[in-house]
Amino acid sequence: HEPIFQHEKIMLDVATKHGLTVKELKAKGQRHIHTKARREAYYELYKDGTRSLPQIARMFSGRHHTTILLGIREHVKGMGK
Repeated sequence: HEPIFQHEKIMLDVATKHGLTVKELKAKGQRHIHTKARREAYYELYKDGTRSLPQIARMFSGRHHTTILLGIREHVKGMGK
């Protein structure tokens, strides 16, 4: 289905970039490609300031908001920022 909300588009774009489905992106798996893509999605969803960490956590199988924060930090560190 076509994304209707901005967060759905962000997740679809990140998943597609990494060769994943949105379902795979949101899953609890720990494979490196999933983790890297997931961290990028957390960052993209958070950077505009319209979503809280708990809101993003709920989008990803109910992860804890501190998991989202750690993922964002790891993504930024990997970007060299």
